[in-house]
Amino acid sequence: MMLDEASWLRRNGHTVTLFGRIDSDQRHDIPYAELMPSLPDYAAGSVFKKFGIARDVLYNRDTGSRFRSFLSSVRPDIVHCHNIYAGLTTAVVDECYKARIPCVITLHDYKLACPSYRMLRDGKPCSLCIGGKFYHCALTRCHKSSMAVSAVSTLEAYFNEIFGKYLKAARLIAPSRFLLQQMIAAGIPDAKLFHIPNGIEIGAVSEVAREGNYCLYMGRISEEKGIRTLITAMSGSPIPLHIVGDGPSVPELKVFASASGLENVYFEGHKSGSDLAELLRGAAFLVVPSEWYENASMSVLEAMAHGKPVIASRIGGLPEQVEDRVTGLLFEPGNAEQLREAIGALALNSGLLRSLGQAARYRVESLFSLDLHCTILLKLYESVIPASQSITMSSIH
Repeated sequence: MMLDEASWLRRNGHTVTLFGRIDSDQRHDIPYAELMPSLPDYAAGSVFKKFGIARDVLYNRDTGSRFRSFLSSVRPDIVHCHNIYAGLTTAVVDECYKARIPCVITLHDYKLACPSYRMLRDGKPCSLCIGGKFYHCALTRCHKSSMAVSAVSTLEAYFNEIFGKYLKAARLIAPSRFLLQQMIAAGIPDAKLFHIPNGIEIGAVSEVAREGNYCLYMGRISEEKGIRTLITAMSGSPIPLHIVGDGPSVPELKVFASASGLENVYFEGHKSGSDLAELLRGAAFLVVPSEWYENASMSVLEAMAHGKPVIASRIGGLPEQVEDRVTGLLFEPGNAEQLREAIGALALNSGLLRSLGQAARYRVESLFSLDLHCTILLKLYESVIPASQSITMSSIH
């Protein structure tokens, strides 16, 4: 999303400069690379080195110092942050605040309400930490099933809340209304929040009229994504399933599919570019069976842009993207029987498949185009930048 925004802004006459952690082999390709911090080595061996990494996850003073120099060199009118926690940290927000440069932050997940950012515990949605009760993260060890990681994440959450670090931003952008409501429940002032749905470059995707002959999942392969439920639903399915992506659950899910005697489930591995586009063009529809509070799925928008209906679980921000029985079908998360029925309904009804696909394309053109997203974003920038300034974007991640 950050790169798409940067590309659109540049095409429309704005200067955009990126800042983030980078690999050493990237430094010759990126402007101001000498000012940017390196990626941390989380596998550091000594206790002292691990302590230093944990400290920098909470608040990275070195990154703050580097970013101060970056701001002095670039002199931007506004800074737009993406995924700064546990890496750049809120040190960059502090530097914007000190320099009186307005800063906006896109919230890609629930970090401000949940130290582990997913609002998930033991594979189920969890709201224990809502309202500043972050200690539940440490007590339940819910972040990566690690006491150390959960403790550091809990301290980070309290540090940022007590000192109001995120509230120093001019606006916090919520890509879904569901996320926005969760932030309000967590105590974020409504005046700080601004809803802008994610957008996709429509012109780069020509609508595909041909009907595919398989259903497709694409994305991270991990427990909260509901892929086990999807595989269970494939028993007796009239159409095969292609699973695209990688993640920690791949080995166990392959074993599960094999043990279930399913010969219609195919693991494609990681795909990108033209290979991924071809798999999407050949699909009848996309399935998004998430069992966590999915925020604003780019996979859904990609499928809809290709004229493909989407079967999605009724959770998080997904119902804001997929209109039930208009652009796709919704089912209760974790309900394999409902999902099986939805897959059969689309696989066996070419007329329904076609009409939902056409409506999906129209919906993404009307509500989720990159042009619309960035037009609203630009208005937000203009609302927080002093009227005497022109816009020179700096985006950080």
